[in-house]
Formats: sequence, structure tokens, C-alpha cells
Amino acid sequence: MAFVNDYRRTGAALLAVGSTAVLVWFGTGLHPQWSLLWFAPLPVLLFASHNSWWGTALTAALSWLIGSLNMWYYFSVALHMPPLIWTAIFVFPALVFAAAVLLFRALLRRGSSLGQGPHRRSGNHRRLSIAARSPLAVGNGE
Repeated sequence: MAFVNDYRRTGAALLAVGSTAVLVWFGTGLHPQWSLLWFAPLPVLLFASHNSWWGTALTAALSWLIGSLNMWYYFSVALHMPPLIWTAIFVFPALVFAAAVLLFRALLRRGSSLGQGPHRRSGNHRRLSIAARSPLAVGNGE
């Protein structure tokens, strides 16, 4: 039954790529709906939490690359940019997005989350909170 997991992962990857690409497509461009861009990373970040780093990087880069192709006609035909330039304009942000998603995945795997730094895991959070409430931490008022 291993092939069922492969189909599920492939389906989840395609769903993440499609939904992020659509949100990036309409969230960028000459007349963007910028509020869509706030939600664009969410499907890929959800995918990153349960899959390998290689699949996550490929999904993230491909989704941003496809989503940013809404400017292809403008760069290649209207502005007559050289292919090397507009290829770099599309590929570089896709790689940066993939790196950011991999950083999110690494932090999530390590156990870091919003509001919980390394002091929470070590048990030092009680000592730190007691020290912060101490009158010595504020000063003696002199």
C-alpha cells in the first residue's frame, strides 16, 4: 500500500502548487490583488510540515515560478528583455521563496514555533520569568 501514500503526496503537492500559483498569479503583476499574496504561502507551508525537504523545495519553487509567469508576456514581448534577464527575474524569487519555506520547515521540525524560543524547551522559562519580575531586574529606584 505504499503507492497510496505516493499518490496522496503527489496529490497534495499538486494541490499546493496549484493553489499557491493561483494566489501568486492574481496577487502580483501590473494590477495585483495584493491581499491574495498574504495567503499565497499557506498551502506550501502546510505541505512543508508533512513532507520531505526535497519535495517541499520543489513544490515551493515551482509554485512561485508558475504564479509569477503572469508577467512573462510583459517582460519578453512588450519590453523585449533578453531571455537571460527575464529568466533570472522569474527564477531568483522562486528560489528565495523555496529557501524561506525550507527555513520554516527546519524551524518547525526543530520544535520552534511562534512565541516559543529555545528557553521554553530547556525549562529555563520559569527562571527567566521569575527574574523578570524581581525588583532587582527593574532597579532599586535610586
